[in-house]
Amino acid sequence: TTWTQHQTDVTTWRTGTVSLDGNVLIAVGFGTSVYMSIDRGVTWKKNTQFAENEMVTDFALSQDGSVILALRINKPLYVSTDKGVKFQEKEIVREYYSAAMSLTGEIQTVVVNGGGTYVSNDFGSTWNIKRRVFSEVHAPHKWTATAISRNGKYVIACSSPGIMYISNNYGKAFIPIAGSNQIWTSAAVSDDGQKIVGLYKISGPYRSGV
Repeated sequence: TTWTQHQTDVTTWRTGTVSLDGNVLIAVGFGTSVYMSIDRGVTWKKNTQFAENEMVTDFALSQDGSVILALRINKPLYVSTDKGVKFQEKEIVREYYSAAMSLTGEIQTVVVNGGGTYVSNDFGSTWNIKRRVFSEVHAPHKWTATAISRNGKYVIACSSPGIMYISNNYGKAFIPIAGSNQIWTSAAVSDDGQKIVGLYKISGPYRSGV
């Protein structure tokens, strides 16, 4: 394996992501620029739709990278359905914390600090809050992690400190499945919803499955 360095104006990189087919890559600096490649990393271009000083905290991509969901601090959701050529703002300003989407990009989910979980079933065009399906004890808590199966049927949402929830009907309803007062940091779920992994601070991984 060989690595090729690409010169940019960014000196400190914060995070990066890549589509499942490897064609679309995104790299983000600390409060600086967002760079994208749509040719498997051969060439890179700064996406000027993102302000130079805005903080991008998370990305979710569809399998081919055509659908992109970006989370920005103190900004509405940013959604593209053409590999980042054009982004559109969706919803209002909230403290969006984590994002995930199905392979096609049709089903998307984000969690909000103090605001529960939002789900889109139309490629990020419209969003519905799912906080009401959670207990009133955990609804106002900080929601820190979400995950989705590749077909979008199974959706995970984690409150912190609190409980991990799962939906087996494309985010329409959720039930509690793990934890009681954990600080969840990330989660993953298999295609059939039978294998689930959750990471939380102090105690380590929590695994579920048959």
